[in-house]
Amino acid sequence: MYFNVAVLGLLWIFLYKLFPYSFPLTKSFSLEFVVHRFGEDEFSQAKDFVELVISLFTFTLFGVGLADLLQKKKLVSTVNLVIILLISTSLSAVTEVLQTISAVRNANALDILTDSIGAAMGWFCFHQARFLKLARYASVIRLRAKILFQYYCSLPILATGFVAYFIIAAIGVALLPTAADLRNWDSSFPLLLGNELTGGRPWSGNIELVQIFDQALTEAEIGRFFSGNQQSFAHESSLLAFYEFTRGGKEYSDQTGQLPELSWVGEPPHKGKDDERKDSGVLLNATHWLQSSAPPTYLNERIKQSAQFTLNVIVQSDALKQQGPARILSLSKDLQHRNLTLGQDDSSLVIRLRTPATGINGRNPEIVVPQVFTEGEPHHLVMTYADSNLRVYVDKLEHLYTFNVPSWGYKVLYYGPVFVPLAILLSLILSVTRGLLPLRIILLVSGGVLPSLLLEGLLASTNHRSFSLENLLMCLAFTIGTLLIARGQVQPWLKAH
Repeated sequence: MYFNVAVLGLLWIFLYKLFPYSFPLTKSFSLEFVVHRFGEDEFSQAKDFVELVISLFTFTLFGVGLADLLQKKKLVSTVNLVIILLISTSLSAVTEVLQTISAVRNANALDILTDSIGAAMGWFCFHQARFLKLARYASVIRLRAKILFQYYCSLPILATGFVAYFIIAAIGVALLPTAADLRNWDSSFPLLLGNELTGGRPWSGNIELVQIFDQALTEAEIGRFFSGNQQSFAHESSLLAFYEFTRGGKEYSDQTGQLPELSWVGEPPHKGKDDERKDSGVLLNATHWLQSSAPPTYLNERIKQSAQFTLNVIVQSDALKQQGPARILSLSKDLQHRNLTLGQDDSSLVIRLRTPATGINGRNPEIVVPQVFTEGEPHHLVMTYADSNLRVYVDKLEHLYTFNVPSWGYKVLYYGPVFVPLAILLSLILSVTRGLLPLRIILLVSGGVLPSLLLEGLLASTNHRSFSLENLLMCLAFTIGTLLIARGQVQPWLKAH
């Protein structure tokens, strides 16, 4: 029993701690990098406290299982405690370091301390007489539950439960925001170039152009950008923002007339004698950056409705050692809340996009495009987003990077709670109808395939997107996989005693 608890605890640790399982490894691994990533985390939100509680509970289960395994070695209980603390602390440290490498989840030394305390609590619980006494009654409780299960496990009840659960789950999933939409964007966030509103993430460089559309433009249209034809989109309805920058301006107006002007925070820069760059563009650094005079509500609302956009910018970094990431362009109000951020972290381009999956800070995960910036060289960057697909073009059409937002890990948690219980119910139904082959075939097809088709069709229609074969296959994989696992597990529960 306790061995199973330890295994389940270990499995849950990795499932929870490493979600969403994205390890791009775009940075060189070093002690300096790991320390830097640990220093970035801020324990400031309610969800951070909730995560600590979940982690504490998880390692408590793990500690219980380890205590049982170590007791069989006939070691002194205090020695067992020391071993448990060493194992749990090492395991927690490994998962936290993996989080820093992935650049998806926050790494925090407080998590390691919490995990160690949880493991010690597991050891303490195991060695309590009351806890052991309760364990002796586990088999009795299981037997009584089995009798009740057999009493209610009939074909009409199971079939009714199957249909009812699918209807409730399908409606619930359809009402939830999908992982890909942008309905959780905040229309009150300002547009910033070169820093955050709080002034804590400055970027040093030059920006020549910013264009934002509420549609994901085609490759042919993006090709016109790289050929130098920016003006051709000036009057199209999908263009929401068009800022062109020249040196020495006090404020900059949106050429579409739809968004507020950008004005300086700090003293506007003046071109120095040692600045040999061309006059186009605007210089930004820690002492001066640009901020919209009011929130670009129109832009935020249009993108929320369309759930897609295109961002076209021409930028030049003044230094490769810029971290945070340093904010090139941001729709945000502080370090923890944003709709969209385009940033630089050393030579990498970092994108944070707010969706129901990536969270209010857009970093679960953040997108990292490696080796983009070169010191003193301008770069033309175009980014499009639609139907979970983020496409990033760097300087030319051939330099394309594609990402799926969110990763498959989010979809596992999105579809799993629907189809795993359905498959368990279907397995019970198939066991009850054992011997009726034609009926079992009909049930297998209708119960295994039809719910996947119906749910994906419902989600496609309610979210105005195309039918996804990938999502359908994932639903079928959940159903088939659960059926295979449950195949030999349900029969003992159906046998009378």
